[in-house]
Amino acid sequence: MRLRAAAVPGHSRRLQLPAHRQAGARRAHRLRVHRLTQKGPAMPSTRRGNASARRRLAATTCTGQHDGPARPLDPPAPPIALNAVVASDPDTPIDVLWHIARHAPHLRKWVVVNRAADANLLEFISQQGGPGVRETLELLLDALERRA
Repeated sequence: MRLRAAAVPGHSRRLQLPAHRQAGARRAHRLRVHRLTQKGPAMPSTRRGNASARRRLAATTCTGQHDGPARPLDPPAPPIALNAVVASDPDTPIDVLWHIARHAPHLRKWVVVNRAADANLLEFISQQGGPGVRETLELLLDALERRA
């Protein structure tokens, strides 16, 4: 493409596009201005993305329809904080105790002192070990022997 210098009064010399390029540049500029001055919400998928996403977005913004009726949010319950109180509480569900035994080695000794822990769980903990598990198991077995 060959550019020509055009004299503009009051301005420095600037490069001018050939006539066939000027028409395309004017159309592109008008289209950009038109897009910028349109009213309504900006649609994020207008510049990129697939056509079906643009159609879905346009349909929901125009009709105001949503997936379902408006209802209050019901967030899930917060996760259980794993600590010594939960591990030693007899009301803690057995599946939570198993989770503690598998994933929290520092709390295994507290599961051992839990009355709700069954024999399989205690066997698993004794095989896995962990900080203080051996001493806690020895104390538990000594207490059971003294009882008998």
